[in-house]
Order: sequence, then C-alpha cells, then structure tokens
Amino acid sequence: AAAAAQPPAAPPDAALRYLQRVTAAGPPSEAAGDVNQFMTRHQGPSSPQLLNLRPATAASPVPVQLAVPCLQPIAAAATPGTAGGSEPEERDLYFAMHLCQSMSGAFSSETARVKRFLHMLRHYFGDAYVVHEAQAGERLPDIMFTSARAATSGAHPKKEQPWLLAVVAKVEPGKSGDAALQNQLYYAEHVQRLEIAHGLLASSSCPMLLAELVGPNLRFSGAAMVVRVVCQPLTPMLNLLALQHCHREQVVTLARTLAAVHGALPKLAEGYAAALPAAPPAGGPAWGRSVVPMPHHLQEHVLAQQATVQLLGHPGRMVYLVRNGKELPGHPGVTSYVVKYCQQYGEAVHRAWAAARYAPALLSVEPVGGGWLAVFMEFLGPQDMWYPLSAVLPQAITPAAVGSSGSAGGGGGETDAIVQAIRASFGGARTADLHACVRDALVGAHRVPIPSSTGGQAEDSALMRDAKRHGGVGVHGDARPFNILVKFSHLPPAAMQRQQPQPAPLLAAGAAPGSSAATSECAPSSASTSGSSPLQEAPVQVQRVALIDFDWAGVEGSARYPPFLHPAVPWPPGVGAGALIQQVHDRQLLEASLRGEVGARMWPWEADASMGLGAAIASD
Repeated sequence: AAAAAQPPAAPPDAALRYLQRVTAAGPPSEAAGDVNQFMTRHQGPSSPQLLNLRPATAASPVPVQLAVPCLQPIAAAATPGTAGGSEPEERDLYFAMHLCQSMSGAFSSETARVKRFLHMLRHYFGDAYVVHEAQAGERLPDIMFTSARAATSGAHPKKEQPWLLAVVAKVEPGKSGDAALQNQLYYAEHVQRLEIAHGLLASSSCPMLLAELVGPNLRFSGAAMVVRVVCQPLTPMLNLLALQHCHREQVVTLARTLAAVHGALPKLAEGYAAALPAAPPAGGPAWGRSVVPMPHHLQEHVLAQQATVQLLGHPGRMVYLVRNGKELPGHPGVTSYVVKYCQQYGEAVHRAWAAARYAPALLSVEPVGGGWLAVFMEFLGPQDMWYPLSAVLPQAITPAAVGSSGSAGGGGGETDAIVQAIRASFGGARTADLHACVRDALVGAHRVPIPSSTGGQAEDSALMRDAKRHGGVGVHGDARPFNILVKFSHLPPAAMQRQQPQPAPLLAAGAAPGSSAATSECAPSSASTSGSSPLQEAPVQVQRVALIDFDWAGVEGSARYPPFLHPAVPWPPGVGAGALIQQVHDRQLLEASLRGEVGARMWPWEADASMGLGAAIASD
C-alpha cells in the first residue's frame, strides 16, 4: 500500500499550479511530433518542466526507484545478475516468445499494432485489471490499465481513475513522434485530473508505469510526482524479435521483465486503493507539506513521528538530517541522525576507522532495493563546533573551483559570519597549523588495519591488532576539503557577538555523498580545554578533524575508482576509471586541494565544450 500512499514533496496547491503550466504546453501528440520545439521552450537547463534527464540538468532529486520501491524489480529484471530480479515462469517465457513473433511483423497502421498488443496484454494479465483503449480524438494514451479496487463512484473510467500502466505505441521507429515524451505529458495531464477530482497529491506521489511500444521495441519507465513530474527508464529498449534460437537470453530477459511488471501492478493498485477512499486532511498532512523530496524508505522513519527532515547539501545527493525520527534497532534512544542514500559504501573502512577514533558511529547500513543502500550515522554539525574544511580554509576554495555542486557552508548570514571569523583566525602563519592537523588525520586513518569482515568486529581491539594481516589498510578515494570536517575549540572573538547557530546543512558542504565523519585528535592549546564557554578570547584551536564520504572507500589493493570521475578535480597521476585506489592518491589529492589546484583533465571531444559536460557530471 505504501507504493502510492506517500507524501508529495511539495504542497498540493503548488503542485497543481505546476501541472497547469505543463499541460498548457499543448496536446502531448503535438509536443511529441516536434520534440526540439518542446525542449527549447519547456526544457531549459535552468528550469526544466519534466525531470526526465533531457537535458542532463533535468534530474530528479530522488530516483524513481527510491520514490516508488515496487518498481525496483522491473529494473532488476532487465539487468541480468542484478539483485532483486527473479526468474520467469513458463507462462512468462511463452508469452514473451509469442509477443516477439507477433510484434516483429509489419502492421498496416498504428491502430492495428495497438489492437494486437492490447489483445495479447488482456490474455496475459487476465481479469485483474480494466484495460482501456483510447478512441479516435481522445487525448489519452493508446492503452491504460486501471484497477477495479481503486474505483470511485462518479469518476470517469478512463480519465479520473488512477492509471497503473499507460502505453503509447508507434507503428515503427521514427513515425509520428517521440513516444516517451508523449507518454510523460499524458501522465502529467492525468495527475492534474486526479488532483482536481480526488485531491490525491495530499496522500500520494501518483506513481505509474509507462510503456513505449515502438515497432518491435518495448521499454518500461517509472513516473511519479517528486517536486515535479519525474520519469526515468527502468529498462532499455527490449527487442521484440524472435531471437529464442540465436540469442535466447534476450527473450528470457523480456520474459523476466514482463513477470516483474505482472508483480508490480497489484502493488500499485493496492496503494491507490488505500489512498483514494480517505479524504485528505485539511491542508494536507504536516509531513506532506515538506519541501524536502525524500526516498520512500526515509518516510518510514519520519511518517509516524514528530520528526523533521533537513536536506544536507545539493538536492540530488540524497543526504538528510533527521531529528526526532524513528528509533534505530540496536541503538536505543537514538532518534536524530544523518541518512545517506548511495549505491556503494565502504562500510568496513568506516567501522574500522570508527573503532580507532577516526570515524563517528556508523549506526546501520540497510539495503533498500534496486542496488541502493541507506546509511545511518551520527550528525557532526555547528552545534558541536564542526565546520567543513572547504568553508574555513583561508584561501577561497569554492564549490565551483573543483566541480562540486554543493554549498560550502550555506547556513545563513549568521553561520556565514562565524565561518568567516574562523577563516580569518587561521590566516597567515596559522594556515600551516590547520593543514598539519588535516594531514595528520589522514595519515592516522591510513594506518588503521581493516578487518576482512564487518558485522561489528571492527570494534574488537584484539581483532584490530590482527586485522592488517587478514585484511589490509584503508583508502578513501576522495580526500578533498569538501569531504573533511574540522571541530574547533571555540568561536573566535569576531563571532562572540553572534548567537551560536543551530545545526545547518553544512555536513555535505559540496560532498554530500559522504555523511560519515572520521575524527582525529589534534592537540588544542591549554586555553581551550577544560569546561570554559565556547565563546573565548583565546586563539581558536583545532580539536579534531573529520573525513566524510566513504562511498569509494575500501581496502588498499582491492578498492577501485568508479567509471566516472569529474574532470575538474585535480586527480593525481595514476587515478582513472577502474584504477586501484592508493593511499598515496589520497595524500596527493589532499595536498593539491589544500593548494587550491583545479584539475585540467581534458579529452579531445571536450575541447570546444567549455567544460559544460564536466559541470553536469557529479564528482562521485
């Protein structure tokens, strides 16, 4: 039921105004017929109307698979070997083979292909759904699936009942426009109708499965309202060709995908059945009014609580600060924490460095489906005198300078003034002291042995002593100032007239992929030690240093860089896609970053691009 009954990331009234702007663009079929005109008018890089990855800046703050978990098995099914996929049954295999034989032929018209496909779908999915066909002149997809369970009295059967699956077909590739864009605009129109008829956005993100049938090719996409209309492909274009005798794995993949679709539709129907009968609360539920888009998994930790959720850093990074959230298993009383969503995480390194006081507590790492992980850890923020190194370095290292997409310390005017005062206190000769503390932290972390297995064993000191022999030592992979926090002894005199700020989104400081922190003692002066007020006249000292972002971290000799590296980062020699991460790389990257260097990696095809592509590539 949770598939649809989740809060929108914007107030329903604001969402409705947005939908009205999108649908005012004209009939979807006309937009699909002139995609270039639609892109020029409505998909500008700074404010695209549809978050469909066209252009690259039209990215959703939350991937559709995390917004609608029941769609994850479809993506897994189309990618053999991915966790979450299931093997097709005999009926799925035979239907896939029959579909390939039928759709690979020629059809006299688009209508003929649609009718044939519709006939086959009805036989495959049975009577569990009402399958509608658009009639000539109707501004609707070619095929729509609805559920009788979600039916509401007086609603138009096609236009005001939630669609579970919408299909747009083209007789052959290149004929009558872009099926994907057309389907996305039909979705936007349908969500607008659902909001007007049922006020559904107060309790649902209106998830839907979209399918494009383009000649002998079929693709499934997921759609949902996450701030705006989000649509992302779940599968590549699947061949509908009779390949069972020469490339049978392609037909098996099609069968596996169809079986996953068969399993997802009932979950979408259950969600709408739960969302529709209940009248939305006046003004929407309090948590539904949040402007923070978040994965469905995170809502479980805040839905039934008087919790607040704060986005840390850039929206697309998916790092959140939760206060008064759901208590975590095994951590009684812990209700405030950072939650980070990523697709890989150096859990072993994080736990080992935490045991050696080079990282904070790692509370848990939970698989959330679709290859994603939810990483829970403690928050280190301004309330405890933690600030990003990138914000307090005397030289101005800005996110733009190294291709970061976050904000170095954007906590408001009060926080900015404190950061500026700290920066000023480490100018001149004291800059070297700050740099030395940071270097010492990284060197100390590099010396920590990493056990060959996790599960809490990293906290056993006896195992730690033998771990190097069994495991190795750790590497970080991205030891830049954006991924380093510093804890100071007190506020500088220039900030004494300012009230100490509340926790602000400083943790991510341009490297929101990291939401963990490794700590290193750095000896403070005697004036800043015992029980004195954080507002003192004595010189500010560094008490600890914290490394964040363990996405790439692992054991030296086995951990490797990801396929895509931001070209504006000053990567040391030997760093490249798939290359082994080395401790010397960590140290060299830190040194280059402290000097304020910017990468100059340019490929021949980038020469006339003004680094436009680099600006769109995330550093992780």
